[in-house]
Amino acid sequence: VFTDFKSKYPATVTPEKSLQEALNEMRLAQVKSLIVVGEQDSILGLVCARDIQGIRVGRIASDNGVLIKDVTVGMAMIPAKDILTLRFEQLDRIQVGHITRLIRESGQNYIFVVEPHPTHSGQTQVRGLFSASRISRQLGEQVTGDLSAHSLADMNRRIP
Repeated sequence: VFTDFKSKYPATVTPEKSLQEALNEMRLAQVKSLIVVGEQDSILGLVCARDIQGIRVGRIASDNGVLIKDVTVGMAMIPAKDILTLRFEQLDRIQVGHITRLIRESGQNYIFVVEPHPTHSGQTQVRGLFSASRISRQLGEQVTGDLSAHSLADMNRRIP
């Protein structure tokens, strides 16, 4: 369930790349997200296929005063500071149910796992991540879902 970057190096992209270039990288790497990296491989954020193929891109283009084709990964990424984080040493005490609950309650699809940086005292590095889609595949059930109701009848069907 946990993707450990020590055994599987993450697929990455730089913030100045276009969204089409990011999608091409995802297809080549057969992943649904890329870690956005800056200088010296510092982690800036995460970009997900679902986020960069929908109407959200139009809003990002409008907010940045650019054409849709000119939206970059840096404009569309989820900043690292906005992604839920767990400490690696906590994983001994955490069960998959805890992770799925965190994902459901936060509405986020990813959780970073950090550990102390080996050479920079007081700093952390990303060791790996939990992905809602990977957990869903392995459990055989949807971990996240659209909890919004589109009509009163839809709301009544969703409320037990």
